[in-house]
Amino acid sequence: MQANKYSLPKQEPFLGKEESEAVWSGLVTNLHLLWWKVRRLEARI
Repeated sequence: MQANKYSLPKQEPFLGKEESEAVWSGLVTNLHLLWWKVRRLEARI
């Protein structure tokens, strides 16, 4: 049981590589959509 305690720190601190990449891709997509909305609003004015 004690050996499991020492195997935990090998993991990345917060998210795994795949999970962090998914989060970043989601943020980039949201920023891209927001940018397009702003551009469309500016075009209306």
